[in-house]
Amino acid sequence: GNNAGTALTTGYRNTVVGAFAGDALDTGHNNVAIGLNALTLETSGFQTIAIGSAALNVQNGGQDNIAIGFNALTSNLTGQQNVAVGNSSGLFATTAEASTFIGHNAGAGVTGAKLTGNNNTAVGKNAGEKFQGTANANTALGSGALASLTTGDGNVAVGVASGAQGAMINVTTEDNRAIFGHATITNSYVEVDWTVTSDARDKMNFAE
Repeated sequence: GNNAGTALTTGYRNTVVGAFAGDALDTGHNNVAIGLNALTLETSGFQTIAIGSAALNVQNGGQDNIAIGFNALTSNLTGQQNVAVGNSSGLFATTAEASTFIGHNAGAGVTGAKLTGNNNTAVGKNAGEKFQGTANANTALGSGALASLTTGDGNVAVGVASGAQGAMINVTTEDNRAIFGHATITNSYVEVDWTVTSDARDKMNFAE
């Protein structure tokens, strides 16, 4: 493609296909860039896969990232070890690391609100779609799960629309909430925001 890989000097084992794909790669190695403007600014990064128009478009200094889909991780600058699969997945993550976004718009974020927090997981269409700022260590599994969460930490939501706008529990900026379906777990073997429980189900060896 036009200008694909034109800056390569000592870089090796790179695959670039598409106009301006990997066109700044110089010393980087083991990268794959397929699609218009895919991985277009990276110079020395390595072990990165960008497939789709504008995937990892502005990364320069990142490594070990996988972005598949239109605009997947397109704002990533130096973040590492991220996986984004789906159009606009991880769209506004800039320096986030060790995060996984799978599904259309999963972990996309909000215009003008960069996601810098790490260790987030969003799986499903629109799951974690408003993650931003320092949101950290959140897990959203299911279409629309944690769709309202912005900057909270350590939240877990499992199920369609769990913890999203309109659900019984609307998680926005809360920390350490666990939600299955549309209800908060209040008494289970999942540790959620407490240190001591007196529930009989958590005891053994009863005596009269």
